[in-house]
Amino acid sequence: MRSEQNQLSRGDFNTVCSVKTESKICKGCGGTFHRQLNDPHWRQRLYCDNPCRVRAASRRYSNTMHGKAQQAEYRASDVRREALARYNASEKFRATQARYRSSEKYKATKARRLASPGGRLAVWMAIAKHRGSIGERLEYERNRHQMLFVEELPCCQCGEIDISKLRVDHIIPRGLGGPHDRSNLQVLCKHHHAIKTRIDMQRIWIVRRKCVIPNHR
Repeated sequence: MRSEQNQLSRGDFNTVCSVKTESKICKGCGGTFHRQLNDPHWRQRLYCDNPCRVRAASRRYSNTMHGKAQQAEYRASDVRREALARYNASEKFRATQARYRSSEKYKATKARRLASPGGRLAVWMAIAKHRGSIGERLEYERNRHQMLFVEELPCCQCGEIDISKLRVDHIIPRGLGGPHDRSNLQVLCKHHHAIKTRIDMQRIWIVRRKCVIPNHR
């Protein structure tokens, strides 16, 4: 009797080993998973475990019309803003940001993007997303790129042509309601831009103190 049980267990072990030799590549994580004993859905199985199946189902749902609408609603909600503000103020975010900025990958990516005017524009557009209205900032960045790198305009005060010393300035400052239109932009060097910025800050302060509003230049 005991010999029959030993033979049966040895046969089951050989069966399990032969079944486990069949394997597939998971479409979710890319890992290899093996067939389990008595798995009736082996031919239809595409993912190694339940988390991979859940992530795949979530990706499929996010590509549907209802999923995109739900994502847009969540991104515009106060819950996401509060969660994002808490994360941005956390030490974990600061440590992750500092570690990434000190990495070779970040330096190589930044150098590659800054190698061409189109790359600079992409960086400025990425930075513009964190500064107020995206549409207005993108209009300003396009005009800035056109004036500095396409038309190569010099400083309108001293004629400086070194692009590293040039700035695009708002004639009527943004604090006084000046638009991002091309007619409200001019090219200044660092020196004259600092002087005009100091004057504009005084004008903005006067307006906010409800004193006499100076005439726009």
